[in-house]
Amino acid sequence: MIPPGTEDFFAVMCVACLIALWKGLAPERLAATGVFLAWVASAVLHTQDWVHPQYGMLGVDLILLLILVSLMLLTGRRWLVFASAAHVLGIGAHFAVMLDLQIRAFAYFTAMAIWGYAVLLAMVIGTLTEGARERRLRQASGNPASSE
Repeated sequence: MIPPGTEDFFAVMCVACLIALWKGLAPERLAATGVFLAWVASAVLHTQDWVHPQYGMLGVDLILLLILVSLMLLTGRRWLVFASAAHVLGIGAHFAVMLDLQIRAFAYFTAMAIWGYAVLLAMVIGTLTEGARERRLRQASGNPASSE
């Protein structure tokens, strides 16, 4: 996830997670919980040193990737494909810094930010489209009960 300490990202992440928790079904809620907990863990493990790799954050990002990919494989949600792919690209920033310490801190931070926002965007769009699709299916089948 994006490096802790950026208030803008934190605000956007909170809104995205609240939308997923409020409007989403179980996969969206689980993903939102994973994203939020990953941010909290990253905030705890972040070393404030952007010249060297953030190994703690890399571990958190790998666990979040496992969660996203597992949800994708278990549920078949298309938005999770995009969220997982964006998260992999964000993880690539960690490996780039491991391979070349000449990468500037701003580039490291920016790469993680861009792909972090992409994960949130995929989650919000997926939450809204899956919720609408689920409502249409329930109406078509005449079953008003939720399938959460």
